[in-house]
Amino acid sequence: MKALLEKKMNVRAYLTQFNESFFVEDRFLSLMWALILPAIFFSSQLFAPDPQFNFFGDLYNLYFPQFVEGYHLAKNGAFTGIDFLTNNGASAYFLRPNIPVFYPIYQLVYLLFSFETIEALARAYVGVLYAHSVIALYFSMRIGRKYFQLDNATSLLLGVLYFGAIANSYPIPPFYFVASLFPLLLYFALRSVEESAWWRLALYSFSYVLVFLSGYLPLDVNAVSLALLFAIVYFWQVRGEKQQILTRLIRLLVPVVLASVVVLPIYLAVLQYHKLVPGLPEGVWYAAHEFSYTSKDIFALLSRAFVGSRPGGGEFPSILLGVAPVLLLILAFTQRRKIALSPLEAGVVAISTLIFSFYLLLTFGRASGLPDLFYYLAPGLGKMHIYGRFLPIASFFFYLVFAIIFKHLIVMRSELPIARWISGLFVALIIVHGYGQLGQPESMWTELLSIELLMFVFILIGMSAHQSFYAYAGVISVSFFIHAANFNSHVNWSNLDAVPPHQNEVVFSQERRDALRNYFKEYADKKMIKFVDITSSIDKTNGVLLNYPWLVQDTVKLSNYMGYELHTSVDREYLARFPWFGKISVPWLLRTEADFVIYDPTAWSQLAGELEPFINHEVPEFDIGYGYKAAKLKDASGLVDYVPNRNPGDFDNGIVRVFNAAGTAAVSDFDTDFASHVRFEVDSSLPVTVRYLLFPNKMMELRIDGGHADVTPKDGLLEFSLPAGHHKIEYRYKNVLHQIFVKEYFLYLVALLGILGWRTWVVFTQLRTKKLSKGWWS
Repeated sequence: MKALLEKKMNVRAYLTQFNESFFVEDRFLSLMWALILPAIFFSSQLFAPDPQFNFFGDLYNLYFPQFVEGYHLAKNGAFTGIDFLTNNGASAYFLRPNIPVFYPIYQLVYLLFSFETIEALARAYVGVLYAHSVIALYFSMRIGRKYFQLDNATSLLLGVLYFGAIANSYPIPPFYFVASLFPLLLYFALRSVEESAWWRLALYSFSYVLVFLSGYLPLDVNAVSLALLFAIVYFWQVRGEKQQILTRLIRLLVPVVLASVVVLPIYLAVLQYHKLVPGLPEGVWYAAHEFSYTSKDIFALLSRAFVGSRPGGGEFPSILLGVAPVLLLILAFTQRRKIALSPLEAGVVAISTLIFSFYLLLTFGRASGLPDLFYYLAPGLGKMHIYGRFLPIASFFFYLVFAIIFKHLIVMRSELPIARWISGLFVALIIVHGYGQLGQPESMWTELLSIELLMFVFILIGMSAHQSFYAYAGVISVSFFIHAANFNSHVNWSNLDAVPPHQNEVVFSQERRDALRNYFKEYADKKMIKFVDITSSIDKTNGVLLNYPWLVQDTVKLSNYMGYELHTSVDREYLARFPWFGKISVPWLLRTEADFVIYDPTAWSQLAGELEPFINHEVPEFDIGYGYKAAKLKDASGLVDYVPNRNPGDFDNGIVRVFNAAGTAAVSDFDTDFASHVRFEVDSSLPVTVRYLLFPNKMMELRIDGGHADVTPKDGLLEFSLPAGHHKIEYRYKNVLHQIFVKEYFLYLVALLGILGWRTWVVFTQLRTKKLSKGWWS
């Protein structure tokens, strides 16, 4: 017992000396490291003249185009509505559960900046990714310092390792956002228990709102639940008087309840809309078993040196724990009798190990019954596709355990068998390198594994240094680069988890982008030009992205009959006509007056028989390149009996067609934001017909002359007749829950700004009177 007390006193004395001698100001140094290290990671993006050329997968197919779409909608003041630009108006942009539509950081960027080019928007997007890295690293360090008494260097190591684990998920931004925000969320959950000021609790609710709106509902709810659970366990370990327990619990719950009230309407609106879309297949097999991990993935979780069960699948595994942290934990286990954990540390290590182990076991769906139980007993969370997506957040607790143990390893480093370990590692290096030299079939990346083992040798050498500064500096610096080894792997030659980067010149090259856009504008003079891409590929390498209209809408409004994501965004009735990529309904194209078709040789060979009669050969084809071509479609009026004949005076702007028998219907004051409304007035001396040339979305309401109008779609198309005279027509978005949320969200943000303004005034007043209390915001 006496020896243990002396060891604890040595730990405290060592940490105190270290902090005072080198790290003077915690917050400044935390922020400095948080700014520098992510800049290194994102260097290939931050300093590239065209960072969009390094986007791939869902990032360039969906999430970056969605960022651009959100920017234009926000600049037009549209925060409700459907999506006119994809799926022929059959999808909802704002009600998808897997994109960060109302994300506050996005909205802040939209509000503060103006962008003229795709390149500028891409740089802004990289800036958003970088900002999240700063948040993850900074608040990981703050948690370590404030709540676990880690010294600055070990707190930095905690942040670096967690950031390194989640950083590879940035090509799927919602996964990356929620994982990056988790340290912030946990920090303010812990802070809220200590606070009594109501205004601080109100401000802390913003961290929950950030997470709730970060773009992937199951992960958002899971992150909030974990933060609350861990905060409760933490303060149970350090609890004081019994009467304080209820007070602390109330303080913990007030911010999350306030945030829940704010986001509840939009969550309910999303769930309500989900009833209109096909959704992903349900069942425990699809959620827990279809993409479950296998034994091979246990090693793949350690390093890219090991090939997982699904080579080429970016989410298998979802994180990389790193060889160095795992080996150091093994080293600590061999010395467990010498490590004197405090009661708080022991409790935190226990609950953190339990949390990480639980989520790790969830990923092995076919090997245990736990995933099946989770599917049935965890409402909402259990139905999330691919349980491995829970691991990035769960890895925080793995690294928290590591950081606590590492703190003790540094103190007792003179007692560690470092020489024997280094000798063993050199033997392992010889074996690994010799494995490749002997020409054996390689089942792992021998080069990368050799480097990682070698860097771990450097870590052990750093730990054995007599001066603490060198020990810490060496461990931290090499640990960052070893764990983020291949940190640029998504865009360099050595990445086996994703295809080599390709430059999508049609979308991102200004020359190619302008050429295709000019072709559309030259041969279709409409307010909205519609095209159908009949190619069957989803990821169209150097082709026209399915969300291409989102990217070029600043100069031309295009509408694609398809879109990138079908399961959670598109009305199932529309999908009866366009069930999958490359499968189309030619009659629907003609009735809604599609203007162009994009095809490749494979698609044309399958659909030429249906489309050839309607190709306008008087207009030249446009060679997009890489095998893709665009062709003009004929006006089908008079060619088929289901498209009415056209008079020269008919009004037709690609959104609505208004006509009478003499072609004299006059349309005026036409207005639309391509999301929430279409408004116009019509004068006609004869009965007039109005045909809406998009899918009649169930969340749109038709109003004629100020009153609600019930019109039954004819063969799926909205068409109605009006008597002669003057009429006002409005087709507008109506979703009460969505609209309540927008108003509530705005009022909430205004209230937060009001609180910040009030506190700034208080501080300014105290400064003037020299009565500023020290640490008012600490």
